[in-house]
Amino acid sequence: MVRLPTTKFSGWWKDTGHPEDILEANRLVLKDLKTSIGGMIEHGVTVAGEVEVGEGTMVHCVATLRGSIVIDDHSEIGFGGSVDSNTCLGSRV
Repeated sequence: MVRLPTTKFSGWWKDTGHPEDILEANRLVLKDLKTSIGGMIEHGVTVAGEVEVGEGTMVHCVATLRGSIVIDDHSEIGFGGSVDSNTCLGSRV
């Protein structure tokens, strides 16, 4: 019999064995998000809720960001684009 090493874990844990569990885990992580703007948000963008915008990211005018959302580095939200709550966009999107 092979014994695998164990580790004591004191934080919270979420089983993500099903697609709906992954979405729930995403919501749990985003609920504590604090707004951080590392990129550029043009005049005329509507921002509601907590939003994290990565370095080098551009959000063009008339776009709407409804947090909690994360937009990673060097991404772009086009003119009139919309990103709704509980969304994470990777880099260069």
